[in-house]
Amino acid sequence: MRGLSVAPDDRPGAPEGPEQAGVPSLSPKGQRTRRRLVQGARQAFEHSGSYVDTRIADIVRESGVAYGSFYTYFDSKEELFHELAVTVVDELYADSTSAYRGADPVERIESANRRLLTSYRRHATMLAVIDQAAALYPGFRTLRQQLRERFVARIAGSLRKLIAQGRAGPGEHDRQLRSALERDERPVRRGEGPPDARRALGQRRRRHAIAPARLCGAARRGR
Repeated sequence: MRGLSVAPDDRPGAPEGPEQAGVPSLSPKGQRTRRRLVQGARQAFEHSGSYVDTRIADIVRESGVAYGSFYTYFDSKEELFHELAVTVVDELYADSTSAYRGADPVERIESANRRLLTSYRRHATMLAVIDQAAALYPGFRTLRQQLRERFVARIAGSLRKLIAQGRAGPGEHDRQLRSALERDERPVRRGEGPPDARRALGQRRRRHAIAPARLCGAARRGR
């Protein structure tokens, strides 16, 4: 056992964070096999586009690992998917960090949003699978919320700094955010992006329609 509850039908319990206990004790060969399983799982979930429809048999086939070896490294599909979901969101978080290092907050928001949309497009299928798992199982719903809070905390922290410096207020932040979104979304709105990016854009715009007020409230509370 590696810290996660195990259900016979692979339904998740309520994991609190990535669990990799015992990984450092693996031999180099074991480490490579475990990485192959995680990579194979990603391919299997992306091919099926579904948490429910992806079986352990699919994962080991993509990994090129014997079925019985799966349980040497993971207790369940749930445990592997939990680790994979954290990895995917970690990549999205790192990718969406603004590349702009100047003083203009609008440019900083634009840069972060452009990078986020590019990364979202690349991870769209896995993010949809994570959303499906979160909609069906409470344990993954909790995980998704925990992962989302990292993004909210980063944005609210940046906003607190701008407000403290007197360079932004709730109304100004709203204007800047909407302006940045308009600029980096234009290519996708023109139909130049793939369908998954256009779907992601629609979801993202709905979230940002209410995000400024919430973030400004969080920023004011944290001052």
